[in-house]
Amino acid sequence: MRDRLGRRHRLLIAVDAKTGEQRWTHPIGGEAWVAFAASGDALFVSESGRSAEDCRIWRVDARTGVESWTQERAWFDDAQVVGDVLYGIGSSGVSARSIEHGMPSWSTGTPSGFDAGLVVHDGIVFAAARRQWVEPPGSTELHHAATLSVFDAADGALLRQSVVDGVEKLSPPTLVGTKLVVGIGFPNARIVAYDVAALH
Repeated sequence: MRDRLGRRHRLLIAVDAKTGEQRWTHPIGGEAWVAFAASGDALFVSESGRSAEDCRIWRVDARTGVESWTQERAWFDDAQVVGDVLYGIGSSGVSARSIEHGMPSWSTGTPSGFDAGLVVHDGIVFAAARRQWVEPPGSTELHHAATLSVFDAADGALLRQSVVDGVEKLSPPTLVGTKLVVGIGFPNARIVAYDVAALH
């Protein structure tokens, strides 16, 4: 879809799950990567453009499509709503935002990189992400590592962090009972489980 100035746009479309009827649409930037989180009738949308100026997080009523707030120069790759807080991980770090107005209560400088994901449970935020870089500068040798971080959900304090070198693929963390499970793959694929209580 293009606007009257010829710029490309995509649409967020809400469809009735029972009837298939389209309820509403909302434009999304044509160059944006999009991620979602939901809680009740609230839908939180992240648009990540090619620069920080092209990024935003917004809240929309899932029933009507009415937007209630927008925060510019902010985005997430993965997010989870717990109570009245939206926790997200993106290339700008991990953050906690009010679902009522979108303003952050805390944020960290831990960038997400690739394959980013998080789980919030029992007062902690468990975040996993992978990064890659060329070293030494000017060479073509590509290095990989995964970073597993644990934050206090109340204030964002870093409780622990570990780096696993040589990881070229990473699955987002998942809560299974009282265990946080993350898949670390290629070249040596394995599944790692952490006891939630032991992460505090």
